[in-house]
Amino acid sequence: MRAISLLSLLLCACGFLRESPFSGRRSAQVAPFEDLGPLEICDGPVALSSSTIAPTGWCVVDPVKKCDRDSDCQSREHCQCSECRIAPCTSNAACRKNEKCSFDDGRCDRVCQIDADCSQTEYCVPVQNICRAHCKSASDCQYGEQCRVASGECVAIVCSDDSVCAVGASCTLLLEPASLAHPAPLVEHEQVTLWLERDGAVWRAQSRDGEKFSLEPRHALLSGGAPAIAFGDRYTLLFANAGDLYRADSADGIAFDAPRLAIADASLPSLLLQGDGLIAYLLQGGEVVRYVDSGGGWSRAQSVLTPSTVTDPTYWRSVDALGAIFVEHAQDGAGADLTRLWFSAHGQESESSMQFGAPVPTPPDFSVGLATSTDGNTFSLYPYNPIFDRTLEFLDHPSELDPAVIEFQGRRLLYYRRAAPDGSGNENLAVAQSPMD
Repeated sequence: MRAISLLSLLLCACGFLRESPFSGRRSAQVAPFEDLGPLEICDGPVALSSSTIAPTGWCVVDPVKKCDRDSDCQSREHCQCSECRIAPCTSNAACRKNEKCSFDDGRCDRVCQIDADCSQTEYCVPVQNICRAHCKSASDCQYGEQCRVASGECVAIVCSDDSVCAVGASCTLLLEPASLAHPAPLVEHEQVTLWLERDGAVWRAQSRDGEKFSLEPRHALLSGGAPAIAFGDRYTLLFANAGDLYRADSADGIAFDAPRLAIADASLPSLLLQGDGLIAYLLQGGEVVRYVDSGGGWSRAQSVLTPSTVTDPTYWRSVDALGAIFVEHAQDGAGADLTRLWFSAHGQESESSMQFGAPVPTPPDFSVGLATSTDGNTFSLYPYNPIFDRTLEFLDHPSELDPAVIEFQGRRLLYYRRAAPDGSGNENLAVAQSPMD
């Protein structure tokens, strides 16, 4: 991710002129985001993972132990979905820091160099450099492991049903495939409530720390996707279905009135309250467009962002498509009101690389950018977009889509969806953070 200067976001309403001066007191309005990895989103005791995996669990005998955090569990266990367990994985991204995915076993293991890097009851496996444990009986192992008496090792037997489990053991599923997208967060009652799309329906989840979520309730709220939420006297939900946007209202954010057509031929909305009215920023005709509803229905105001206005010859070249957006009320360092618009766009951030003496263009990908307005109509781009762009192994730029940003517990949290460079291969939701000061 490119390092970003800590600059004020008090922008002049000068269209998209990148040479527009940044005025006001300097402050950390936009800071480098530290990627924290995938969100934990639980449907009861089961964690939702990539839609490309199969249902995954362990053959277990012992009852599970409840937990609030990893420190409540034993050395090789994670606290996942409020239960202590050996964590299953299909990639390194599913594991904690200082861990890696042991693909042959499908589990997260702590990385080590010597035995002293592991707990007192563990040893560092040569070559593999992971912490494991010897055993004489099942009591020497942890949840999700069994004692393989012949070798004296604690092992985890991966399963999707009881057929591969030994007598007395049963398959407990811990990961379930799901296609998750379009997070829409609100901070309320000292927790984060997140409306999101799951497999073509709108769901709701809650979290006390902004990173570990549980679906509440454990059923879909509405059929559709790409939810946008606003709260005044009631909750207002704007969501996509069959190429159009629909509106539904609710007193509690769970039970919604019958949806009604709001805006035709539109997608990927984000909502703001303004006085007694609503403002929607959405994607229409490949552009970000602003709509206003002051009580008499939605009326189109203007186009505010296009691929060509996002393109920059130095930092973000050949932008050819915009993705989901997120808007929020904000203030600059001097206390002036702003409308901040986070967006995803498809383009190239890195120069061509030299491979075997020849230049090879870096494949384009979706990354997260930022534009800001003092009047909600005319937006200026942050001069160092994109503000969030993961780079793996120097040249591999995966995609970051569906951005949504909140301030919570002294941090600015950026929720986003991981995917392949072209936006395909949904890898589900993740979170990054930056300090608020």
